[in-house]
Amino acid sequence: GKGVPMGRMGQVNLRDRAEQAAELIISSLGDNVDESLIDRTTRLLHELPGRAPLLNEAKLLADAVNLDDFGLIGLLLQTIQIGLQGGGVQQIAEGGEKRQQYGYWEARLKDGFHFEPIRQIARRRLEHAARGFELLRLELQEDQPQ
Repeated sequence: GKGVPMGRMGQVNLRDRAEQAAELIISSLGDNVDESLIDRTTRLLHELPGRAPLLNEAKLLADAVNLDDFGLIGLLLQTIQIGLQGGGVQQIAEGGEKRQQYGYWEARLKDGFHFEPIRQIARRRLEHAARGFELLRLELQEDQPQ
């Protein structure tokens, strides 16, 4: 959307998303909710983008948000962003190849998760995405003149 702070690839970064969510909670709930619940929720949202949140709930929420970048879900979200920017299938394939070459996913696996079971889900999702990228690469090769 216009007027929303955007990060790389036109995506709203996690810090901005958490800040927007906290503001929305505060403005929409008003006086009808226990103030300690609002305080705890906004604290959780403010901790969310940090590298080492103190609250376990913030760690779990961060892991869930990060998991969306992995696998076919991540590939589809990336496809939407590239499409919105006017890119096409070739840019999607090149982006996937570069991320693999530079160890992007391994770094994300290492640093992006707080809980090992979620990291294992992310690894399985990466295998799914790798198969998708391989099929995409093969189809693009078929389109090239011999």
